[in-house]
Amino acid sequence: MHVLQNLLFNNHLSDISEKLYFDIQKGSIQQTIKHDGVVFEKNSIISFGTYFNYFSINTWRNYCQLNDLFFQLQGKGKFVFTLWLTDIQPDSLSKRVLEKQVDLNKDQNCFNVDCSFLLKEQGILHFTIGTRDACFIQAGFFYTNTNPVNQVQLGIVITHYNRKQYLIPAIQRIRMQLLSKNSFKDNIDLVIVDNSQNVSAEEAKEAIIIPNENYGGSGGFTRGLLYLKDHYYTHCLFMDDDASCEIESIIKTFRLLQYSVTPRLAIAGSMLYEKETTIIHEKGAKYIPLGLIQLHCGLDISQFKNIVATDLDKQKPEYGAWWYFAFKIEDVSYYPFPFFVKGDDMLFGMVNHFNIITVNGICVFGEDFRYKDGPLPRYLSVRANFALALIHSDCSLLIYLWRYIRWILISILTYRYDSARATSIALQHVMQGLKFWERHLSFKDISRDLSDVLSAEKMETMELKQLKPEIRSVYFISLKKILIIFTFNGFFLPGFLIKNKLVLSKKEIKHFPYQIFRRRNVLYYSKEYKTGYISYYNKNRFFKELFLCLKLAIEFILKIGYLKKEYRYKSSKLMSEKFWRKVYQNKN
Repeated sequence: MHVLQNLLFNNHLSDISEKLYFDIQKGSIQQTIKHDGVVFEKNSIISFGTYFNYFSINTWRNYCQLNDLFFQLQGKGKFVFTLWLTDIQPDSLSKRVLEKQVDLNKDQNCFNVDCSFLLKEQGILHFTIGTRDACFIQAGFFYTNTNPVNQVQLGIVITHYNRKQYLIPAIQRIRMQLLSKNSFKDNIDLVIVDNSQNVSAEEAKEAIIIPNENYGGSGGFTRGLLYLKDHYYTHCLFMDDDASCEIESIIKTFRLLQYSVTPRLAIAGSMLYEKETTIIHEKGAKYIPLGLIQLHCGLDISQFKNIVATDLDKQKPEYGAWWYFAFKIEDVSYYPFPFFVKGDDMLFGMVNHFNIITVNGICVFGEDFRYKDGPLPRYLSVRANFALALIHSDCSLLIYLWRYIRWILISILTYRYDSARATSIALQHVMQGLKFWERHLSFKDISRDLSDVLSAEKMETMELKQLKPEIRSVYFISLKKILIIFTFNGFFLPGFLIKNKLVLSKKEIKHFPYQIFRRRNVLYYSKEYKTGYISYYNKNRFFKELFLCLKLAIEFILKIGYLKKEYRYKSSKLMSEKFWRKVYQNKN
């Protein structure tokens, strides 16, 4: 017996919505018992057709080799077990394929269902339980008697930098729920690349610690990948130190890799918001010049129809973010480009031509990226986007100029002058060519160039009741919009027409200049985190950043031909194993 997928009950990540685990259609649930199972009240109907607990025949049939499939449920009580198959067609109805009266007791505490005949189908499997008495469901799992087709030795690589409050609990969860299990302890290891060099052996427990120079995520994950290659691991899983996940996500990934018959298969984990745990931030992504398209962003996967839709979706991600990305080590032809952070996962996924899939139930929970925007993230993102476009796309000059000037205008029109300056510094650094990246693997020298802007636009705890900001709509009548556009959001108006009021704006990546028209102060605020900062109308800074933008745009026009040739034809040197071996030659 080989367990492919376990039933989850939301016992280990208690802040996660229960709707990702089960859907109570009638009745109620009792308190979970010792983190091991769940009790449903008498006359309840519970569906396990949920994000974590349905079984995707579609995924296992398309990418893996299974000859048989079974399901086992363990517990105590009387209930009606109904197995459903939902075809992966739009608006498809679920079809009942099995219904059985079950009585579990101390003499018989489990029952099995043979689902092998359904492997010929395309769809998803899920089940409901209708209780006759109060029922205790202790465990459940889909399993096969088919032997794995691949020998998988998996190394989980976490790059860490000064976020021990996230890392130590992650190590503990992986150790207790995975590495201590007989099924996995000889086939999975945890490797911590410690860029901050402050994790002790006691804190690491059974994890392998590699103290490392802080070369960011690019250097950290590369260091871990080289370690795995040198120690004969077959597969690698990159994970962020601040992203939490159900350990079942790792188990499911391991099993998919064991049974995969798909060349160059890689598995990208989705990200769900930590504050809105049923909402997808990204389920894989596609690249567009100087940007990306996040697949299924904003979709609520507590709704069954959306789960079916994402399983049905045939869009192929072009890359997977390194908050969770698993792949076969021998499929790596190009190592990460030394971006430090941002862009490294995008380019790595695209140049290695992985066959990337995303699977519901394999995910992490992370902070909403809208709240992380500011001068430093903006700098890192802009320089990565420009460099990546120069390396990988045939982007036209007009697109480069349009994106850069637009980024600057949106920033200065919304009083975020330091984000505008960070954007311009990023372009200046990209225009230095590949020598810039080779000389600045560490962020120490770069931070000096950014020292004047790094302290700005920082989110701090604030109370709205005390500040009493004005709340304005982001929408205006057409005549007023024309006035706003022609006065550059009021910067060409006389100062006395600008009111000394504080206006509220939601903190996110997308900002609305209209909302702050003729107001001197704006509070960017996150109600989810109750944090924010205040920016101020400053006509001198507005024109200073605008003129710098125009100057750099002209310089970029003059250099674009040379930059395209250098980045396109010489960047592979910085993505070679030889380059990174040289970087770390005295650090093994």
